[in-house]
Amino acid sequence: QLRLNEDGWFNYFGFPEEEDAPFKFRHSGTNVKALTYGNLGTGGLSRATFEQTLPDDHPSGGFIPGFGTHFVEHRAIDPAGNVGEAGEYRATVLPGESPACTSTVTGRRNGHLVVTEGVTCLEGARVNGGVTVQAGASLVATDSSISGELTATGAVAVQLFGTTVNGSTLISGTTADVTTAGNTFMGEVILSGNTQVSDNERFSRLAGEYGPILAGNRVIGSVSCMGNSSDASDFGAENTVSGAKSGQCAEL
Repeated sequence: QLRLNEDGWFNYFGFPEEEDAPFKFRHSGTNVKALTYGNLGTGGLSRATFEQTLPDDHPSGGFIPGFGTHFVEHRAIDPAGNVGEAGEYRATVLPGESPACTSTVTGRRNGHLVVTEGVTCLEGARVNGGVTVQAGASLVATDSSISGELTATGAVAVQLFGTTVNGSTLISGTTADVTTAGNTFMGEVILSGNTQVSDNERFSRLAGEYGPILAGNRVIGSVSCMGNSSDASDFGAENTVSGAKSGQCAEL
């Protein structure tokens, strides 16, 4: 049995013709035999697939994909009807995806790293020096550390996941995407003049536009956002900020 956001319990017996397949949660669910399972959006965990595309003004329409933070509980029932103790977890689903890497940095890297073109990915990397992302280039950092400043001016996308920046962070003029989740920033964070291109038109239309994504980060310093396409959003994953929060980041 599964329960989403403390709503009713859902009995999972396996998918038609795939009874051993795992149950997966997605922002708009998974369609199997004209039924949608694992739906994190509006309308419930399981619903008829056609309902996802009904007009906004229909009584059962206005479906909003389930980006944000969700609380999931799960428990088992044996053949005798004994109900096991429920486990639980929280998960945050963010819109968008990471661009494909054109170059990858792993392990220790000494000296200042300059990203001039393409998509540079830091994967478990330790950069002993700052990182600069130039106009038209992109950076995706995962489970890495940067000992120095992170500066991006006119980049296409800047994405940071589970990464530590031991210095100030300045991201400005990004043209498509700024996404930071689960990072530690040991210094001030400034986001200015960035354009966040929506990855899901239906969500933005019905739930509202979102700006740079700052979700579940820890900032030892201040956070300032100004001139971005919309206010910064944490999608329900609270940030811990030791300093001031101002501008379009004031409500984080």
